[in-house]
Amino acid sequence: MKLIVSETARPAKENIPRYRSVQQCFEYIKELDGESLVTRYFIRALCREGKIPHFANGKKLLVSLDGLIAYLNLQSRDRHTTNKYI
Repeated sequence: MKLIVSETARPAKENIPRYRSVQQCFEYIKELDGESLVTRYFIRALCREGKIPHFANGKKLLVSLDGLIAYLNLQSRDRHTTNKYI
């Protein structure tokens, strides 16, 4: 049996979703941008509204770090490309 691997296939380590606690997500964003106005409450609200992937583990939320970053990037890009005065 021959194993066919796509050239675009990522190593297994990169395929694992990065789920973090709300606090860890908050710290990661602050590390990237110390002046960011993103708060822990904002991240929880995004989860509650179903805007980013997450799991509830008892009282703790496990948030998709990649999903959070993608959401923030998408919102930023939409604001810069949309001109309400046209």
